[in-house]
Order: sequence, then C-alpha cells, then structure tokens
Amino acid sequence: SVHPRILADDLFLIAYGPRHEKLFKEAFEFTHAFLIDIGAKVAGNKSLTFSSVSATRARLRKHLWPRVDCTIRVVNSTRDLGTHLSAGNALNGATITDRMKTVIQTLCRIGRTGFSYRTKASLVRIAALPKALYGCESAPCNDSVLGQFRRQAAKVIAPVSKIASASLVYATSSHGSDVDIVTEILTRRVTMMRRMACKH
Repeated sequence: SVHPRILADDLFLIAYGPRHEKLFKEAFEFTHAFLIDIGAKVAGNKSLTFSSVSATRARLRKHLWPRVDCTIRVVNSTRDLGTHLSAGNALNGATITDRMKTVIQTLCRIGRTGFSYRTKASLVRIAALPKALYGCESAPCNDSVLGQFRRQAAKVIAPVSKIASASLVYATSSHGSDVDIVTEILTRRVTMMRRMACKH
C-alpha cells in the first residue's frame, strides 16, 4: 500500500510490501498528474526518491518520469525539517553533529558568565539542549562530539576538577531535571517511539 504524508510544504509518499516499487511509481505518476492538472509546475530537479532496497534504488535511478520528462535523483539520506532522514543501512547524522558543535561554543559562553551554577544549569536546559537535540529522534550524533558536549556541560553546571566524574556531576548538580544530554536523547527517542506506536 502507499501512504501519503504532508511534511510542512513537502509531499511524502511511502510504499510498503513486495509490490512497493510498482505501487510507488503509480502513486508518484498520479501525484504528478494531479499537481499539473491544478496548475502547479513540477520540478524534477527539486524532487527526491529513496528506497531501503538497493535493487529498487538502482531501477529508480534509471526511471524516466514521463510527466516531468526527466529522471529524479535517488538518495540514501536527505536533510528535511532541520534533521536528516536516512533510508539506507547507514544513518547520517551530519546535521545534528554540526549543530551540536555550534552549541558547544554556546556552553563555553554560558560557563564564562558570572551566574550561579543553578542559573547556568537552567541556561543549559533552556538555551543549549533544545537546539543541540533538535531531530535527535531520527538521526545519530557523532560519539566524539557528543562526549565533548557532555564534558563541557558538566564543567558549566559544577566546579571544575581534574578528577571529576561527569556522571556524578549530572547526578548531583543538575539543579532540577537532568541536563545530561545522553539521558535527554534516550528520553526523547523513547517518547517518540511511544507516540508512533500509539499513532500507527
């Protein structure tokens, strides 16, 4: 079967099952026809297709879509709505990793302020975590960058020590709900999994 989805201003078609390729091609053709009939201009160079099946990907790369008179790019991953959507076996987390590198600099600036550790923890919770973790439910972050973020945040919310344990710092000095990024990623992914299980 084919399931259409609307993602912001994008139209998303998902086909499942042993006849997924045939069903997707038919649905995509009907979509092109409908859009053209209502006066829209379909730009083949702005469309994407993908598949988790390598043989299907190979055939899609060569398929000429008659309504747009061109082939349409086939991708394994793409950036959409601020994060990466991966269709292959390898997950792409470039977007969230780059965003996290930027937020590490924000953590450094928070650490240099003269605020109390409680206030700094609140700033981490409000200003750093939401930006760093946007899209973490669907994309992985580089482990090395994740470790850098975790260490820097621990330095911000508690006194610095050469023998400090990040886990102990988060357990004792979060000043409210846990600001450990690893805990937050787990919480967000489990919450999203529960939502999807209930919805579908």
